[in-house]
Amino acid sequence: FQLYNMSSGLALNTTYYNVSSQVSVNFTGLVDGWYYINVTATDTANSKNTSNLRGFLIDATVPLLSYASQTFSNNSNFSVTTAYANVSLTESNFANFTFQLYNMSSGLALNTTYYNASSQAAVNFTGLIDGWYYINVTTTDTVNHKNTSNLRGFLIDLGTPVFTVGF
Repeated sequence: FQLYNMSSGLALNTTYYNVSSQVSVNFTGLVDGWYYINVTATDTANSKNTSNLRGFLIDATVPLLSYASQTFSNNSNFSVTTAYANVSLTESNFANFTFQLYNMSSGLALNTTYYNASSQAAVNFTGLIDGWYYINVTTTDTVNHKNTSNLRGFLIDLGTPVFTVGF
């Protein structure tokens, strides 16, 4: 049995068995990454047969997701009809981002935006009316590990304050 690291192409482990029956091997302590394995069998007449390379991915790491500096703070107040959100990601096997905008009063998702661009993504929610909203962002990697951001809430308040002066 030979185990190769895809990045370096180097054989990480070569294991020899002198048996005439079925054999299995368990490679332990492998870090995240792509690997290849193949097997060569040799008989007593020195005839050999080598299997095709078989590839596999080990990914035990959950994506690291964070809001980027341009994103509004939690509990922000806007007098405009837009809200901009930007996130960054640390993940070697990225699949996608999903931004979701919710109306706090109804709890309904008003907008779901999907990105399959890696490392950083942003969305500008437009056409918002007065009210409280919140967003969250979920990222998924190629082996379906997910991470969801903290909720970020914000208030859209376009109204002009009205006051009366009493004498």
